[in-house]
Amino acid sequence: MRTSDSGMVVRDLPTKVFQLNEVRKTLDYLSTRKNHCRRAWAKNARLNYMIFRLSTCCGLRGCELRRLRLNDFVLGGPRPIIRVRKEIVKGQTRMRAVPLWWDAGTRDDIAEFIEWRRSYLPANAVAVYPEWDKRNAHEYIHRDRCMERWRRFIGYALGNDRSSQLGVHAGRHSFCSHAINTGRSIVEVRDAAGHGSVGITNIYLHAIETGRELPDVFPDEDEDSL
Repeated sequence: MRTSDSGMVVRDLPTKVFQLNEVRKTLDYLSTRKNHCRRAWAKNARLNYMIFRLSTCCGLRGCELRRLRLNDFVLGGPRPIIRVRKEIVKGQTRMRAVPLWWDAGTRDDIAEFIEWRRSYLPANAVAVYPEWDKRNAHEYIHRDRCMERWRRFIGYALGNDRSSQLGVHAGRHSFCSHAINTGRSIVEVRDAAGHGSVGITNIYLHAIETGRELPDVFPDEDEDSL
């Protein structure tokens, strides 16, 4: 626990947040698998890559990323978004828009993935598919299967100790923390994450910088980590 500049008491989450170097290391590992494995394995690696992007770089809950459909991705224009439909999450009262334009790498990778899926599937097909078979285009990946994939690739990328600390929901923690750290306002992050109040978002308050052009949330070049 600590006190922010505004006087609010906030809680640090050191073990439940991917540090910037850990995000890069995991993306590098998944990208290498996606681009260099045998064809059948590369398709699985592509799915793992997208699960990590949607959780850690977009702040989606596991139940949200598993239920997205291709027509939930609005990729045109300067500010592409993911539409998270209210029926995806129990108790959610309205749709929310998750900004893809906060991070260029995330925007480009997700756009490439979605356009690839759209090239051979209908618009209402699931984005995060359970298996490669096209017959499963409208089936959601099972929660346990998604978590199993996550534990495996985080373990390979960062080691078993970090895999035991960083579940799928840790990706959401990381998105909120890094977005605030790079200068996004509490209100912006609240809306992107779908929090009920800024009080919840304040948990992720590490540093806020305003009055400048905002950088990518997960830049390729080294910057100060959390």
